[in-house]
Amino acid sequence: WYMAEILNDVLSMQKIELGQLKMEFRRFDIRSLINNVYSNFRTHIEHKRITLEVIIRGNVNTTIVGDQFRLEHVLGNFLSNSIKFSDENSTVVIEVCYEMKKKEHLTFSVRDEGWGISPHDQTLLF
Repeated sequence: WYMAEILNDVLSMQKIELGQLKMEFRRFDIRSLINNVYSNFRTHIEHKRITLEVIIRGNVNTTIVGDQFRLEHVLGNFLSNSIKFSDENSTVVIEVCYEMKKKEHLTFSVRDEGWGISPHDQTLLF
């Protein structure tokens, strides 16, 4: 399962670099997207007895236009890492925030209680 994910990620990166990645913009519901992501990892979440919290902040219209498949893929990768590096009985939070700047702006984030990357190692990555 993980090897297929890695292969898909590599192929997607190649398409992005070559300008060949086609986005499919459609109307979808954010809650449905989060439920789909949860369903994909439910067994892992339940096995580690992780509590998954979903927080929606701001005046979010839960029906948006975007590439649901790509967004599910990205959130799934973040959630997978959060589960992998979290201890049993911990909490993982998926948060959606709405901001109105010059345009409407949605931010998706995934937080966990895992040990994270050491400050020294962060300097090597970023």
